[in-house]
Amino acid sequence: MKPFKSIAVLLALVLVCGALFCVPAAAFSTRPNAPVIYVHGFMGEDLYAGLDTAEPYRIFGPSDAAIKDTVAAAILPVTDFLAHADWDKLIDDATPVVRDLMGPTFCDKNGDPAPGTGPLFEYPTPDEVRASESTEFKYDWRLSPVVLGQQLAAYIDYVCECTGREKVSLICHSYGNCVGMGYVAQYGVDKLDGFVYNASAFLGEGYTGELLTGKLSIGGQMLLNYLRSSVFIDNEGGKALCDVLELLFVGDSVEQIAAENIPPVAQKLYRQILMPWLGSYVSVWAMVPDEYAAEARSYVFDTVLAGEDYSGFQAKLDEFDRVVRARREEILTEMESVPHLGVVTRYNVQLAPVSPACKAQGDAVIDVKYASFGATAADYGETLPDGYRQAAHTDVNYISPDRVIDASTCRWPERTWFVKDVHHNQMAPGNLNDLFFRILGNDGYTVTSDPDFPQFLIYNVNGNDLMLPQADAPKQKPNFILKLLEFFKLLRKLFLGFIA
Repeated sequence: MKPFKSIAVLLALVLVCGALFCVPAAAFSTRPNAPVIYVHGFMGEDLYAGLDTAEPYRIFGPSDAAIKDTVAAAILPVTDFLAHADWDKLIDDATPVVRDLMGPTFCDKNGDPAPGTGPLFEYPTPDEVRASESTEFKYDWRLSPVVLGQQLAAYIDYVCECTGREKVSLICHSYGNCVGMGYVAQYGVDKLDGFVYNASAFLGEGYTGELLTGKLSIGGQMLLNYLRSSVFIDNEGGKALCDVLELLFVGDSVEQIAAENIPPVAQKLYRQILMPWLGSYVSVWAMVPDEYAAEARSYVFDTVLAGEDYSGFQAKLDEFDRVVRARREEILTEMESVPHLGVVTRYNVQLAPVSPACKAQGDAVIDVKYASFGATAADYGETLPDGYRQAAHTDVNYISPDRVIDASTCRWPERTWFVKDVHHNQMAPGNLNDLFFRILGNDGYTVTSDPDFPQFLIYNVNGNDLMLPQADAPKQKPNFILKLLEFFKLLRKLFLGFIA
């Protein structure tokens, strides 16, 4: 029996040694290290009037009845426009329609909302805060990040008081990142354990900057791309219709008609519709990229609104520029001391086709170069040039498998993730929230830490509402109709090249 005993001892030693020297697969916490506060984006909260009364009523988002009334009111002007193609009259007819729908949300010439309007937001009770690992900060998205940063500071203090914790983590979406940075600009990072920039608008939006500098244009091909990837994002019939319209050169016709007819009426469109509506929100101006800021103020206040007194509004813009815009680099440098930090950027969704910026890579709203803090990206529908090599010399490969993104030029390349095919307005689809919590719950978590969430992800490849590693995602097989459409697109491209 002794030989068997010796074998048993040997096996035991092997098992013990195996346990000591084998490295198990990394296990990542899906619990954040501190209480989480979500900060939504622009237009992310309903607005109400009559907040100072017993019966507040909603003024945004529009009710089904309000939308039906708007559609009904627009039928006659649109019919008249189709018959006479009078762009000037179309703007006059559209002005009261827009004012009826959105007018109650407009701000005055000082950038102040109407009294008694805003979100319905009461702090959760202390028990509710303690019972959940996350809460939501709700706010009036028309206001400046300076004011909202102060309101966020009060809410952070409240959550800390309720939980007995000294720090919180923020997950900010879109304009919510401007709010978060408005907070940091005024109060620093001492109370922040973590921060996730989700589809960040902190550095701005290209189309917002171009619209406020008068660069209004309609990209015909981009319009069809936008319909496919935004309006008909889950509708194969709608996407097929766009393919047919593209083959019929409809996009080219739209672009040509817009180029010929919009410039003569552009200032009227700005003066009567765009400026009283979107231009009246300080928040929109906070999302103008730095390179457009001075030109935008000159174009709007010295040209479009020349002679009108907007000194109160401009004072609010001056305050934002002083507190936040002029200190962006200082703010971002301070953020580097936050223990748990991540940037999540979406792409491969056509940007809004209303200005030349729409050719850039983005998520329907934010350009990749802004949302990622500096990634190099090919234009929408394109790839990086043949032979392109990443800008930074490092052992880590920062080029996406589809050769669209070079993440090596990001401010934080090791902490910046990219998710393909996720629309800007999808707050946290599928398992994306799991990525947020892993960033906030694990020290030193980077794009090379976790095989479940490498730097480049893709959404919904198999229709399962999950983010998958791009490199491992199975390719979709096009059906016969799609192959036929691709063939006709090739013929179209050859034809356009022949007649050029």
